[in-house]
Amino acid sequence: MTRAARGALALGLGVLLGGCFASRRPLGSREKGTLDPRLLATWTCRPPETVARDAGQEGTLSVAAFDETQYIVHWHEKGRDPEYYRAYSARVGAETLLNVKALGTAVGGGVWSFVRYRIETDGRLVTWIVDEKAVGERGDAGLAIVRRRVGDATLYEDLMTCSRKE
Repeated sequence: MTRAARGALALGLGVLLGGCFASRRPLGSREKGTLDPRLLATWTCRPPETVARDAGQEGTLSVAAFDETQYIVHWHEKGRDPEYYRAYSARVGAETLLNVKALGTAVGGGVWSFVRYRIETDGRLVTWIVDEKAVGERGDAGLAIVRRRVGDATLYEDLMTCSRKE
């Protein structure tokens, strides 16, 4: 993801920004998804420290269970229209990634992006997104690369770091 695209996180969740790998197909089926109860919360999020020159750049991320296997995600920044996403987990090798797609896209339309996350011991949520340049291919060839390199940190770009809202 380019420096400008990462900076654009201040304009929205940024899951579907240019520079992030996008696919017409998810990494797995929603029926096999599982919910991580630690994600079900409202979070205050900021873009990566390397981009967040203004400490005021933050948004609110609310994650709720949509059903037994999917999340509904609400992203909002002051002065902007809210954005809504669906997400569900996919186990890829030893890793769990989230398949993320903007709501409001036509059935069968829109694209999926893939987010890796970790909840730190201090409770912070740290997220990374699969980077288009690191993948280097599109379509099924790109998905194969993601699956093969899923544990490789160079496949990802920093997305945002979040703290649970009290």
